[in-house]
Amino acid sequence: MLKLLKQYKKILIILSFPYIYMMLVLTAPTELSVTAPGGLNQVDDQIVLEGIEMSDNFNTVYVYSYYPLTPFQSWLLAGDETMDINLMTERQKDTSMRDDYLQGQVSKYVSLKTALIKAYELASLEDDSIEIDYHYAGLYVYYRPSRITELEIGDEIVEINGESYLDYAHEDFIMLAYQDEVSFTIKRTHNEEISYVTVDYTYVDSDSRMIFYPNYTIVSAVPSYTFPGLDSVVGGPSGGLVNTLT
Repeated sequence: MLKLLKQYKKILIILSFPYIYMMLVLTAPTELSVTAPGGLNQVDDQIVLEGIEMSDNFNTVYVYSYYPLTPFQSWLLAGDETMDINLMTERQKDTSMRDDYLQGQVSKYVSLKTALIKAYELASLEDDSIEIDYHYAGLYVYYRPSRITELEIGDEIVEINGESYLDYAHEDFIMLAYQDEVSFTIKRTHNEEISYVTVDYTYVDSDSRMIFYPNYTIVSAVPSYTFPGLDSVVGGPSGGLVNTLT
């Protein structure tokens, strides 16, 4: 066997190059991302209001986003005009598939709550039996540098450097979060149990800036509501304006 290997060593080496090349083409990641056509979600599948028959003629559009592409995938998709291929952003390079999924769920939840609040406020101008009680409750973490492992996507920030959200409007509270050195007090709920942790963060030049979403807590609403759309794996803003108008 060893004699055969030695005898055909050069041939084996030559033949290995195409194999290695094909493996790189098929599996090696590039720095490209793609946004592809997705589908439609009916608005009445996202929000259900007690005693209200919602129109099924309104839909929100979702797309597929994937990164990083392999060379083979990028070549395959490049000829399709419906595919939007771009260089990955620095945040995308720093975001795992799990974090990408969690970001989609955060933005969807915030969008649904915002749409519901605005819809009830507008409807109450015409019908005073429609009511909603809500308040500002701080920030959701949408993106953070992956090196900050103590901070999780979806964490609720209730204090920044000892300053509570209770004393600020959203526009002012979020500015506290963009200081170069911050101490976040995080509220986490697991199995209906609430805990608080502190996470310290110091910005460095290699970090992409964090992204936060506003957290508004809905205390009560008449009519009552549910968000069945939260059970879907489809994430993203969920067409908040369309949800409000319907």
